[in-house]
Amino acid sequence: VWGKLMVATTASYLTILFGKIGQIAYNYYFNRPPEDERIFAFSFSIAFFVFIGVAFIFFGKKFVLVSRLSSPQMVYLFLFGIIYVAIATQLRELRELFYINGLDQAIAQRVLFLSFGIYEILTIVMIGMYFISGWLLSFLFGVKDVEDPAILSRVREIAARLGIKDTVKVGFVRAPILNAFAYGPFFDKRIAFISSSLEDFTESDINGIVGHELAHTAKNHVLILLIISIGELGLKKALNLPATQLDYAVFSDGLSVDFVTYLLFSYGLVIILFIFVRALEGHADLVTKEAGFGEDLSKALYRLEGFYQGVAADFGISVNLLTDRQYSREERIRYNALAARRLYREVVSPTRGAAFSNIFVSHPRTSYRIAALMRNDIPPMRAAFLPYQIVGLFKRKQAIKTLQEAREQIQRIIDSTFFEDFSDSVFEYLYGILPWEEEFEFFLGKKVLGFNPITSEIVTGYLERLNKTNLASKPISLVIEGKEYSGADYMFKVFESGEKVFCKNGDIMTLDRYELDEAKQLMIWGKINEKETSIRFQDVGVPLSFIEERVGKSIFRYKTGHVVLETLDLVEIRENWESSILQVNREKFAGHEFSVGFSPIGIEFRKEKKESDFEILRYAIGKKVGIYSKENYDVQIPGIVQGVTSDHLILYDGVEARSHLLKDLEYIVLYEPNIELITKSHISFFMKLTLWWENRSGFNYIR
Repeated sequence: VWGKLMVATTASYLTILFGKIGQIAYNYYFNRPPEDERIFAFSFSIAFFVFIGVAFIFFGKKFVLVSRLSSPQMVYLFLFGIIYVAIATQLRELRELFYINGLDQAIAQRVLFLSFGIYEILTIVMIGMYFISGWLLSFLFGVKDVEDPAILSRVREIAARLGIKDTVKVGFVRAPILNAFAYGPFFDKRIAFISSSLEDFTESDINGIVGHELAHTAKNHVLILLIISIGELGLKKALNLPATQLDYAVFSDGLSVDFVTYLLFSYGLVIILFIFVRALEGHADLVTKEAGFGEDLSKALYRLEGFYQGVAADFGISVNLLTDRQYSREERIRYNALAARRLYREVVSPTRGAAFSNIFVSHPRTSYRIAALMRNDIPPMRAAFLPYQIVGLFKRKQAIKTLQEAREQIQRIIDSTFFEDFSDSVFEYLYGILPWEEEFEFFLGKKVLGFNPITSEIVTGYLERLNKTNLASKPISLVIEGKEYSGADYMFKVFESGEKVFCKNGDIMTLDRYELDEAKQLMIWGKINEKETSIRFQDVGVPLSFIEERVGKSIFRYKTGHVVLETLDLVEIRENWESSILQVNREKFAGHEFSVGFSPIGIEFRKEKKESDFEILRYAIGKKVGIYSKENYDVQIPGIVQGVTSDHLILYDGVEARSHLLKDLEYIVLYEPNIELITKSHISFFMKLTLWWENRSGFNYIR
């Protein structure tokens, strides 16, 4: 599947590349001016359609049904592009056709339908596609009629509660996900369930999902988007701009704007259009909530998150879903538990990266939507704008505070839904394979400083033990001086006055005290090179003793593009990391030769395994790890390594010990406390940039 996605992506990139090369060659041989960009404009404009077309060839309707990047409206867009090419190549003269006599030609050329040309034809095509959309999408997706009287009755009840008096046609499309979509014009209302089986839907799922989809129908959202799209064409005609990017390529003679400028203008309109789309999604959530289905929709949204796991999940693509692979019960438990923790973290600590990835998709992030559904002081339509705020365009702090204040309601709905679906008996399985406890084991027996960035609460004392909470959203609590504190709500550092710790730039700070500044940010005071200074709490690093305690033990070292297991023979820490001396496998180095990474440590493997790879795998025996393999590269497989043979890794996954072919093993993550020495001269500029970026928000490396 990854290979097919890469083929589709590469095909779209090559379309642009060959278009640019062809444009340069065409302009050179035919002595055209550099401003002539028709070939490049055409190739750039069809690149998206090439990607969609190749993806459809490989995956068919599944690509639309299970991908968050897409929706049934993508089919409209794809067909619209095909129709446009046919119009543009056959009816070029329509740009000059006028049908109202006596009008000033200059005015008629700028007003939609005062003259008749490509803008008007596209408008008519869009209206026509809207009127036949019910039949068209049913045909393209192979929607089958639902005859189950219980489901039909429930859909009628929900439709009536939303004020829909017309009959809603109910259909079903088979795909490995739990969702639905409403479609069709105002006189032909339809809804299609999406799942492996209609029996997968609980009554709560139907209430929430159908309620939301029919809210779009009840408020004629598709018709509103059609009107907005027609308005976009009217604006472009008024400004004498091409109707579409393809229009620019076909009718670019005499245009006063270059392609790049037009492209930027078009993408600006796309962003504005997405704001409208997201606002309509928020409006549908609001209508659903007002109809009494807000909690049902919140549960359904959380369950839907359980399907999207993997390295590309944040961008709306799940490779597993594209394979038609059915999740086992254990996978569903694990994926829903991981989704619960991720959603809770998104509201406790919203990040710019997560918000930015959400800007160019039609739906707000699930965590934002649940926050709006579960609180009366957050209008659901506001969830549409939260990504822009969190990225930092306006009122970022206010948006973060809004989400953080919703954390208790989100935690309640997530954990109650998880318990409802699986019960708390599954936690023994989860704690056995997921590194929840390992995340905090380093702090056991040490004096720690904890900080809750939401409430500004500070806690200090010795960490006595870790407690299992049996809550998927925040599974571990830390017992400090007899009181429990959630590991999901607090940040923790080893902290004792007089202790020396590394800073992320390699300086050594002698800790002294801590205090809140005016912005309620916890600052740590101490001495660096005998000079008193302060740094942010999150920038405080590990104690020097953490590295010193690795002497005589195995560590990881990245060199010549490969990670190997070696022994740290000696470490002599001087005034800072750069001037320190290390001896690794009897070879001496200066600290400035390395950056230092800390657990969890990820190690990439090539197809042919070296002896050094076997050493790492044997080192991992008896330890919790996560592996990525060609058999399921999209999602990490957690477990405990039980053995290694010449061609297999034996991993206990909480149910049984399973063999994984070593030739398919791509990546392994180890969680126990350790360090990785990263040889600076052996890494690329991009990797150095990555280390710097990951260190921005807190201490992750000694650079």
